[in-house]
Amino acid sequence: MLIGILGALPLVPSTAPTQPQSSATPAVLDTVTPSAAPGSASTATTGGDLGRQVTFSTDAGKATVTVHSAVWTDSGEMAPEPGRRYLVLDVTISCTGGTVPVDALMLRATTTGDRELPAFGPALSDPLGGQVLKSGATARGQVGYALAPGAVTVQVLDTNLAPVAEIRIPAP
Repeated sequence: MLIGILGALPLVPSTAPTQPQSSATPAVLDTVTPSAAPGSASTATTGGDLGRQVTFSTDAGKATVTVHSAVWTDSGEMAPEPGRRYLVLDVTISCTGGTVPVDALMLRATTTGDRELPAFGPALSDPLGGQVLKSGATARGQVGYALAPGAVTVQVLDTNLAPVAEIRIPAP
């Protein structure tokens, strides 16, 4: 299914390797208290790379990505698997030159030993939609993951599924 979805994205041949960009500031993230029933969520807007613009380049364009907030929660459309929690990120991607494809499936969360694409269980009020941004255009929305709690690095992937930027999200 992933291959079919990513196959619909415009493919741009790679001519030069890109290096992921990241910051190394340690931080703390507020968490949501686990409960069987949905409850209020604590949202973090600082720590790690939250709130910072991270620049990246692809073969077809340049852009910035900003993760405005992160929420770890146990409630969603369905309960997460045992040992996992939902991480919901509010993300903006702004094209600063050329064209840049945007899709939630191009944001991969990595933890110690795991690489995860967005999950279907988190409740998203404004999901990040797939589109191709032209210079000056911006896309904003939410991306959700089901992960074991811990520090997370979100990688922005290019059309060849190679990481072109990294955003650090602190552990809950």
